[in-house]
Amino acid sequence: MLPKISLFEDLSENELEALNNIASKSEIHRGEIIFHEGDKNWDLFIVEAGEIEIGVIDLTGTEKVIARIREKEFFGEMSLYDRTSARSTTARVVRSGNLIRLPSDKLWPLIDAPTPMSRNISSKIMLALSRRLREVTQRAAAVLKCEENIKGKVISVVSSGSGCGKTTFATTMAHIIAREQKRKVLFLDLDLHYGDGSFLLGVYSQNSIVNLARIIHNPDVTAEQIQGHFSLIHENLHILSAPNNIIEAEQLHVENLASIIGCCQKLFDYVVVDTNEGINPVVLAAIEASEHVFFMLDSQDILNVKNSVRFFQVLNTLRFPENKVTVLANKAREDFRPEHLPKTRLRIAGCLPEFQDLSRKDGKTVFQMSPQNRFCSAVRTVVTTIIKDENNARNGINGNHGNGLPGSKDNGKSMLAGKGDHKMLFPSITGENLSILINELKLLLDEGMLPEAEAEARELLKLCHDSSQLYQVFGEILICREIPEEAIIVMRKAIELDANNLLATGMLGHLLADRDQLNRTIQQMNERCQKSARFADCWNDLGRLHGLAGNFDDAQKAFRKALEINPAFRDARINLAIALGESGQPGPALKELEQLDHKGLRGHYFAGCFHQLQGAFAEAYAEFQMATVIRPEYHDLSKRLEHLGVYFSKIEALVQMHRNYLTRHPAFPDLHYKLAELYFQMAKEDEAVAELQEALRLNPNYKEARQRLSQITEKAKVAGAGKKH
Repeated sequence: MLPKISLFEDLSENELEALNNIASKSEIHRGEIIFHEGDKNWDLFIVEAGEIEIGVIDLTGTEKVIARIREKEFFGEMSLYDRTSARSTTARVVRSGNLIRLPSDKLWPLIDAPTPMSRNISSKIMLALSRRLREVTQRAAAVLKCEENIKGKVISVVSSGSGCGKTTFATTMAHIIAREQKRKVLFLDLDLHYGDGSFLLGVYSQNSIVNLARIIHNPDVTAEQIQGHFSLIHENLHILSAPNNIIEAEQLHVENLASIIGCCQKLFDYVVVDTNEGINPVVLAAIEASEHVFFMLDSQDILNVKNSVRFFQVLNTLRFPENKVTVLANKAREDFRPEHLPKTRLRIAGCLPEFQDLSRKDGKTVFQMSPQNRFCSAVRTVVTTIIKDENNARNGINGNHGNGLPGSKDNGKSMLAGKGDHKMLFPSITGENLSILINELKLLLDEGMLPEAEAEARELLKLCHDSSQLYQVFGEILICREIPEEAIIVMRKAIELDANNLLATGMLGHLLADRDQLNRTIQQMNERCQKSARFADCWNDLGRLHGLAGNFDDAQKAFRKALEINPAFRDARINLAIALGESGQPGPALKELEQLDHKGLRGHYFAGCFHQLQGAFAEAYAEFQMATVIRPEYHDLSKRLEHLGVYFSKIEALVQMHRNYLTRHPAFPDLHYKLAELYFQMAKEDEAVAELQEALRLNPNYKEARQRLSQITEKAKVAGAGKKH
């Protein structure tokens, strides 16, 4: 039963037989959990067929895949070292197969027995484990040292709609290149919402292309971490699977796709990309990264022909290079001829025959079910042409990838009307327009419209990949949305594009809790401000960095300098108020906000916060109410209003209680004084004054009531003088 695996390669036949006697084999199915993190399970497992994914839960509660266990490999070996600790990982089946189990309650006695055989088994297994660790380290090092100029070929398969045979063609091509041409192939499933390719290849993985996108720009990512995202289908065929749900599908951003494909090109001879149907930024990015693009046309569906024409019109508008695209008519009957189609600008380079596809009933690919059928033979011809072109190019022969395609009679001709070999161009944004758009993003951020700001930023990044300031503002949005891991990646991108973006550098230091980096950046920003002393923006940025470092006194000085240069600098005024509030000076902070002609959302919100710090709850409530009129969802506004609402409901109850007392004891001046204080807390000054006057009428010598009334009178005089001024 036991396969010849590395763990047992030094064991004799008798020793293997002893282990075989305690082993049991069972079927495993995709999605099944072998053990959970925290389980009290110490069994040793061997994968006879299929694939297992090993994952852990990080501090954020997110599952991270750290290893993949494939055929003839083992896992759970830590139980041989540590027989008390619970499982530190979760093992999940990602490809169905068979699993061999060596239960700990039988394995441990066998290893621990005081016999020569037991000692031999134990020492040989430990030696194999040590050897395995060295091999893993060496493989990772070898990958990291691979030549930068070695790049695999990228082939994308696209279509204008569903049901064109796109995934059937892509999976068949990947199988043939890997199994018959003996090339190392990655099947990249970009059918993000449905993942048909992942399903047909029998893969269910928590570590999808979306997970890889989250770490691809991390400078500390290792080759082993990247390889951990690939599932093995065959000796030469791997897959980077689509996400498991539609919500995750929306999280793949175009700016990450090129990096993923570029990374995969260093690890594989061919990357076969199965895109989702239609035309969208992800599909366009895949096309742009490809050496070959196969466009699948359903020869029996006139609507598909119409939609395909529109698809090519978009590509033509974007000046996509014609010589990359090969149009294949799929589901072609014996009597099919390209000229039978309505006259369009499409030129058919080859045909794929119609056949009865029963593979999907079994959840397998066409190649796995019937590798010699008519369809596979036609795809084999396409693959042969691709390999021939590659060899010709390597040998300096001017080849043409259209020659030799199945059913082709016009192979060397272009698939798109018009001339020219232009590089694909995305719509561009001028520097002036980008500045305006970034300011609009900042406005959305100031107004607390975080989902809208994030969506706008992502759309802008599709059109402008080289703006450090855009990435910086996007990072600020992500910080406000409490997505620090993505904010770190984005800030690093901003710095990569412009090493002089000191605000991004300082924010990154703050995110990484790197105090030294933040302080160095503050020093650099200070030097910049001294050289550009009349730039208010520069001083405002310096103040923000001081604020991140908790240097609120220095932050105030920088913001005041910005306001000295530009007294109407609204952002600096609000930032100064915040710095004053953070240093325990809510009164001066409110005075700064009062100088604004229009407080806006942020001004009203922070004014409310500062009033709340001073115990002026009625004023705080009023400011928060005005902020709510602008945007109820801003930060914790609703929670603050809710808490104040509860407070005022209690005050109302106390007011009513005192009123009830006064109906019974109207001549008690203390009750009137206490009622006046309650009215003050509710900002009802007229009612408060009336109660104080009544307390003084009942007791002219009531010192506290007279002092309180004098305070109100003086305050009213000051307020009136301020309005006249």
